Amino acid sequence: MKKVLIIGGTNNTALNIAEDLQNLGYSIDCLTYRDKAKIINKYKKWIHLDLFEDQSVENFLINEHN
Repeated sequence: MKKVLIIGGTNNTALNIAEDLQNLGYSIDCLTYRDKAKIINKYKKWIHLDLFEDQSVENFLINEHN
């Protein structure tokens, strides 16, 4: 099974793509969010990522490699 990371996971388009990928047999390994209030519980792993904040990007890279 192929794993997928979706950047911008709280966007409606990203959520639709995630659903389509799951229907095709992909595993949604992780989605990123900028606004925690927009997270839906359908997917289990969410990581904060704000591409406009350097520290957020650094934290994301560290988390993904551990």
